[in-house]
Amino acid sequence: MRRRLRKPTTRPKSLRFVLPNPNAYFVGRDKEAVDLRAAIERSSLSVVWAYGGFGKTSLVLQTVHRFFKTHARRTAVVSLRASESPMQALADIVRGACQVAGIDSNPWSAVRGDWESALAMTIEIVDETGAWIFLDNLHAMPLRERDDLLHAVAKYARKKSKWIATTRERPLHTDLDAHLFCLPAMSDDDLSRLVRARLPSASERAVAHSVKAASGSPWRLIQIIAAKRAAATGADGILAGLSEASCAFVKTLAVLDGALSPQFVSGLGPAPSDGEMERLERLGLIEETPAGYRLHDVARPLVEAEIGQPVIDAHAPDVARALAQVDESAVAMEAIRIFLAHRERDAALTLLRTRDERLITEGYGTQLWHLLQSVRDERFSRTQLRAAVAAADPLVLDIVREPDASEFDARLAWVRAVSLRQRGASLGSVARCLADDAVKAKKTDIAFEAGMIAGLALRLSANAKAERIVRRVPSGTAAQAARQMALLAAIVGMRGDRQQGDLLVAKVMPLLAKLDAESLIEVANRICSHYLYFGLIRRAREFFDRWLPDIERRPVLTVGDRFSLVTFYCVNVFGGDFRRAAALRDETKVLMALSDILRLAQATLDIPLDLAVGNFANFHERITRNIELCDGTPGSNHNRKWFLACRVQMAILYAEPYSVSEPGVESNEYMGSGALHLKATLLLQAMHQFDDVPTEIPSDPEFDGIEDEQCWLLIARSVHVLRMNRMGLAGRFAHTAVRNAEVNGIGIVELEARAALCDVLCASGAFRELRAEAGALAKRAREAGSPRFEHEAEFFVFAASKDSAKLATLMMLARLEDVAPVAMRRARCLLGAAANRDRVDNLVLAAIARRAQAFRIETTRGPVAGEWDPESWGIDDVERCVVLPGNRVVDLGTRETLWKVLAALAGNGGMMETAALFSSTWNIGDFHPIRHGKRLHKVIHDLRLLIEDDPARPKRLITTETGYAFGQEAAVFRRVLRDRNR
Repeated sequence: MRRRLRKPTTRPKSLRFVLPNPNAYFVGRDKEAVDLRAAIERSSLSVVWAYGGFGKTSLVLQTVHRFFKTHARRTAVVSLRASESPMQALADIVRGACQVAGIDSNPWSAVRGDWESALAMTIEIVDETGAWIFLDNLHAMPLRERDDLLHAVAKYARKKSKWIATTRERPLHTDLDAHLFCLPAMSDDDLSRLVRARLPSASERAVAHSVKAASGSPWRLIQIIAAKRAAATGADGILAGLSEASCAFVKTLAVLDGALSPQFVSGLGPAPSDGEMERLERLGLIEETPAGYRLHDVARPLVEAEIGQPVIDAHAPDVARALAQVDESAVAMEAIRIFLAHRERDAALTLLRTRDERLITEGYGTQLWHLLQSVRDERFSRTQLRAAVAAADPLVLDIVREPDASEFDARLAWVRAVSLRQRGASLGSVARCLADDAVKAKKTDIAFEAGMIAGLALRLSANAKAERIVRRVPSGTAAQAARQMALLAAIVGMRGDRQQGDLLVAKVMPLLAKLDAESLIEVANRICSHYLYFGLIRRAREFFDRWLPDIERRPVLTVGDRFSLVTFYCVNVFGGDFRRAAALRDETKVLMALSDILRLAQATLDIPLDLAVGNFANFHERITRNIELCDGTPGSNHNRKWFLACRVQMAILYAEPYSVSEPGVESNEYMGSGALHLKATLLLQAMHQFDDVPTEIPSDPEFDGIEDEQCWLLIARSVHVLRMNRMGLAGRFAHTAVRNAEVNGIGIVELEARAALCDVLCASGAFRELRAEAGALAKRAREAGSPRFEHEAEFFVFAASKDSAKLATLMMLARLEDVAPVAMRRARCLLGAAANRDRVDNLVLAAIARRAQAFRIETTRGPVAGEWDPESWGIDDVERCVVLPGNRVVDLGTRETLWKVLAALAGNGGMMETAALFSSTWNIGDFHPIRHGKRLHKVIHDLRLLIEDDPARPKRLITTETGYAFGQEAAVFRRVLRDRNR
């Protein structure tokens, strides 16, 4: 008789996270297993560190299965891959922890891309589940995030959870030394036992040869056995039997420290065939990594011993010269290292003169400094200086001093390097001094470059002085003249002189086609910045697309490229293309972090982007961190004001009182467009708040010629007159703001203006027009990629519907605290829950209440009347449905009996005795527990299957001593017809 398989009661775990069985051929390592067991028991984190092929993973599997059998099933394996981002790795850790704990839901969605918050939540979830996490191949994670993860786990993880990691790279953080388990090479005795376990018939000589060839690595020994070369390897050498191309390839890899990409293999000599490559891997000589091929750690000493160090040294310069021809910075760094290691300084200097600028701007400054710091050659001093400053290491900067006055090339390198790290009066004065000295020494090129840097640094804090300096610099070439006029356009434009700025831009335009690539990038970036300052977003986008169309797809990015990427990011943020802006931010965040200027510039755009799309999780903390960053960076006062403006805007969205006299905000000194944005934002705050807040409207000249600020002013005026019930004038102001924003392509302001227009239409009772305008807002929000304004539009569609729409819509909006706070607070007010509200909210909600007189929403039962809880749920009498958390809607329109039971409970305050509930549902006066109880129990059971998360442990429909009731843990909202009483 066939045995029937039982259906599994729970969903099976993904094999991806299940701890594998230990190796069947595992031998030896007894002492190491005992020591690792003690390390795991001692603390929450254990990091197994060893070279590749030493058996780290096998040791962990053996130790856990041998000494911690009860925890093996609760251990989630997360194999890290270099192709994954650190955030993906954290997400995998959470998924694995939830799986081994038997949790179906994944709380990862609560983290919205913030690394620190995601890391904290990951540790918290693992602790709550009590899972064990095995992080295999931790070296695949980037260095910074890897050390952050290990340090956070060591400091904050509780001993209930365990973290075990394997890595080929020793952690740099000294606090992790106590958690480090260094795995040594395998002993010859253990290797011999491993050979005999796999090849019982092997001779003593074959065993000895195999052990010698393995060089302490069990992985390499297995490769040797699998290839059946045990005897030959020991007798004839590690390269015996290989083709000439394979031997040459292995010799080349012996010269390199890093991995060699397959695309460069052919450039270094005859490339082995695919079959030969596979054979080299099987023999344990090479390994393929995401970065390319590299010599295996345990094979390197064997290869060096067989080939001979003199042969490798002689071959190294040829390899370096071949690498120098490759147009990739990582490859160039390897070529420089080889040249310097083998005293080929002339070749290294030649390569540096053409690549040092690019290497530093691409983030190799620190590595370059370490390569050059011991070189005692004056020819390398310029690059040493720039690399030292780019490294931004205080110890390095203590060693390297500002060059002497007579060293003009070195001084210019110093000024350029410092300009990447700070801005302000100090940099401006140093650059101006260099320009003056260079003019006296008739070094016109240096004078020009220094003068341009001085003007760029001073344009924000001393605009007039910056203009004088830039006009005075000598421009001898057409490219220099174009750069000079473009910077002047940006300077005079930022002073508010749009006419003069436009004239300078017109003079530059005919020269653009004649400029070299680097000059074109700089000039185009300045012109585009000029357009952006005056809110001419559409013109900026068209200009950018014409002159810098492929900037985001270039494989190599110079400093100018990165500034242009920030400008392009700005175009997309304020132009309302939020999806493209977010993708650009994610792709370039690491690149921008290499410079204080670029990092702050990107941060000032990250915040308004988050405001526009509705990314408010930990928003206040992010603004605070950015303000602190500004406080610690010279010349960043205008960035600080921008962040304060965004903080005020956040207060508006949450209807929270906010002081309009923030210290450092009220200053009238020129600080760029951010200051004007701040004035308009503070004005909006005043318009939305209470009667005792001043409502003075700024005059038009304050915003003269700046299109986006004019739109903000129109929005502010619309709100101001709306409060005075001048609906027609408020609508005209809002319409004009929408039209102007559309004409100039200011998408981010267009969305705000459309939302303000919807407020006016709703408050005035123009619901037909509101329905059309809400549809337009929803369409524009979808195109832009803004969930916040999509939900705002959804609220206005709700308001415009005759029957006040559905309870499900209200409850969905009420849960959007971190996405659409305006729609959220208005939805909660309509539900009867407590929420902040401003004067505009009062007008909008009053209009909706007048339109929906046939319906009302009441709180049936809950812990505290009027309190909102994410677990709140609702009953819609009009739609005959139940609205559950997670936006789940259960339709009971065709389930008459189930609906009657639920409606009876709701109509009786959420609680009824069994007899009364039965009589109300079936209209039977006498309730008999034996005859009628089963019928009622069946209905209650069916209801629980539909509305409970876990019907076996009901929380929403509970059993009391006398009957049934709604649970007290969360409020129950109900929409009822006013002319019905049930």
